[in-house]
Order: sequence, then structure tokens, then C-alpha cells
Amino acid sequence: MSMRSNALNDVLTERIRQDDKWGEQNHDPFTYLAILTEEVGELAQAALHTRFGGNKASGLREEAVQVAAVALAIVECLDRGLWSWDVLAPDHGYCEEVLSAAQAAATLLHNLDRRGGLGLDVHADIAQVLAPLDAALAASRPARSQ
Repeated sequence: MSMRSNALNDVLTERIRQDDKWGEQNHDPFTYLAILTEEVGELAQAALHTRFGGNKASGLREEAVQVAAVALAIVECLDRGLWSWDVLAPDHGYCEEVLSAAQAAATLLHNLDRRGGLGLDVHADIAQVLAPLDAALAASRPARSQ
């Protein structure tokens, strides 16, 4: 089996494990962004521990597989077309927490990249991804009286 086949097999195995654990998930894109960002944060932590030492150093590949599996879950969810924006109504109150978690992960990735760890323009990429979430959050806030 080729290295690509092994990697894809591991991602598909992780997807099956996720479905066994959580069932079919049909989150809205912002919720999935928060889940993916959390997984990317764990990958970043494993990368830092691999580079500088730490107890998560052995989990780099496993975390990369989990990131890929969540990304695949997003594609599967979008293909099913069963998600709804209803859960982002202002009365649910977690929109700010989602944005805060995403921004914290973006900062972590940006700082890692500044150290030469990723070789990407992470800040610009994350800012582009966060812009719609930030706009949704702003729209969900009540207008301030002056």
C-alpha cells in the first residue's frame, strides 16, 4: 500500500470512529469552523512539542489525521445539505465563544508561523476565514443606544 493510501485509509478510519462516537453531524459552517480550529490547535501544539519538546510530541501524525477527518466531515455535511443557520440565532449566546476560540487559534498559528514553523501566511488566511464569522457576530448583537 502506498503512503498516500495509508494516509487516506487512516483519515477514513478516523471518520468512521467520529461517526461511531457522535453519529451523523450536520453542523452549520461556523460550528464546524470552531471544531476544525480546535483540532488545528491540537495539531499546532503537537508541532510545538515535536520541535521544542513536550508530552504531545508523539501525536503529530494523529492530530494531522484528525484535522483531515474533520475537514472531510465538513465536506460530507455540505454535500448532505441538512445543516441550518438556526443554531446561530442571537439567543443561543455562543457565537462570541466560537469567535474567541477561532481568534485564539489564529493567534497561536500566527505566532508559530512567525517562528518559521509553518511557512504560510496564516494570519491573512485566518483573517479571511474569520471575517464572515465576525460579521455574523456583529449582526447578532443588539444595537447600542447612544
